[in-house]
Amino acid sequence: MASSQQSALDYVRNVRTHLVERLQNLSVIVEKLSECKVLNKNEVSVIDSIPEKFDKTRKILDMVTAKGEAACYELLKILDATRKRTFPKIPPDLTSKQQGPSASQDRQDPNLHQWISCFSFKDDLNEYTAGSSPCYKYQRELKSKAKKIFDSEWNQNKKIVKDKFRWKTFPYTSLVLDTDVNEISKISKSKKYKKSRQKKLKTFIPIDKRGLSPEYLLKTHEKKILLMGKPGIGKTTVAQQVLSLWAEREDRELNYMFYFDERSFSNISKPINLRSLLFDIYLKPTESSDEVLQDIEENSENIVMVFDGIRDVSCNSVIQNIVENVLRDAKIIITCRPEDACEGFLSDWPTFTVEVQGFSAESIRTYFKKMFSTDSDTVCSVLNDLQLFSLCHVPMYAFIVTACISFGPCEAGELPSTVTEMYLHILRHCMRKISGKDVKYLDRYIQDNRKDILHLAAISFNAMLQKTALTGLDCEENSVLHAFLRSAVIKDSPSSAQTVCVFLHNTMLEFWAALWLLQNPDKIGEILKRCRQTRSPGSAEQHCV
Repeated sequence: MASSQQSALDYVRNVRTHLVERLQNLSVIVEKLSECKVLNKNEVSVIDSIPEKFDKTRKILDMVTAKGEAACYELLKILDATRKRTFPKIPPDLTSKQQGPSASQDRQDPNLHQWISCFSFKDDLNEYTAGSSPCYKYQRELKSKAKKIFDSEWNQNKKIVKDKFRWKTFPYTSLVLDTDVNEISKISKSKKYKKSRQKKLKTFIPIDKRGLSPEYLLKTHEKKILLMGKPGIGKTTVAQQVLSLWAEREDRELNYMFYFDERSFSNISKPINLRSLLFDIYLKPTESSDEVLQDIEENSENIVMVFDGIRDVSCNSVIQNIVENVLRDAKIIITCRPEDACEGFLSDWPTFTVEVQGFSAESIRTYFKKMFSTDSDTVCSVLNDLQLFSLCHVPMYAFIVTACISFGPCEAGELPSTVTEMYLHILRHCMRKISGKDVKYLDRYIQDNRKDILHLAAISFNAMLQKTALTGLDCEENSVLHAFLRSAVIKDSPSSAQTVCVFLHNTMLEFWAALWLLQNPDKIGEILKRCRQTRSPGSAEQHCV
């Protein structure tokens, strides 16, 4: 980093003209000069009173250079720490052209990043941070919100399994991630059917060939990431683990991460601006909103945006505008199902596509050991039952099996071994929980509430077709709706809000929609025809398989 032997005072004076013309985020520079006592309160007030940017920059440089060598050295340390925010961004084609001190001080086209890198700093550590205090405070607020998001999800899961677990936060278990989505299945349909059932069950359990992790997704230079996978396979788990890793990371770099799920977007029917999306819908800064927004807009390369499980994301104009126009340099992570990746703007969005394939065999064993911390007879029987074991490569199904085990002692043969059985167990468990009835009276209670059950099935079917959340419902306690739905209040303007209802997982919506179809078999042909029209031949065949 050291190549120039000039004094700090001369180093600043030599490029004064270019600093006046090109310095950005002057408030950050002034704040840090005040913190290190280079500028006093009166001098800061004088600078703040100057309306014109160039005049303000000249005043800062005049005050600092008038104070001599030590003040200029502090200024250079500040510029070094804040270069991403206070210097213009480096054009990609300029970086390779300008090398060395002579190039960095080229009067025609100076590269201030290279210029500051060539100053001979001492061996002392640079104690300055990259942004202003309000920006760092907002980053801490975002990390606090992130922790609340995944803690809330885990606490919800703990309630389902009778709060037996000792962990305060979600114990993440490795999922298989693959970037070669074209090799999802090399075995043709005809060859699969020739295999014995035992061998076919084993083919469903993925093998971790690449060793990719959520940490890789957070650190990679790839900016547009499509996290793809079938329902319940762990897309949300991976996305929330990325959020968790960011929130727990301690570094001096200023960056922001925003996580949006279906509840965040369910009531947005028209395009909104970035301020409204980030501050009204997600989290508003406690101070200096304008300054924080400016930092986000001018340094979008330090932003991570996660859009998780948002129904019909490919046609969402708000997301498309953010991805393509507003935050073009931000890292964008979108989770979707395979069929959605070929629709709307996602079909030609240049992305780094990662497929979530679920648990490997080793991860299934690790998951049950984490959940029960014991080699119980029931857990051992699950691990030795190939049908149950292969089903548990889908994390959501592994959790359902875990929940069933937590209800009481049972044999593997008594646990659900098909997806339909799993959802029937969920239905009966939720109905029993909301009614408080003993299991021997449960069938009668379900029959007495048949009307409400079919009503929920009907509105679920309509919501699935329209790809919207459930709105306008009154989920009173002890009602059938309250047993299966959770509600969220979302602000749609500074003075109004809307309550939306969602299932614990999107696949529950599909289960209830299927229940409605079973009660209306004359509609099945129409729905199948609609599915064939909205999917390509290849994807339709894969779906049927």
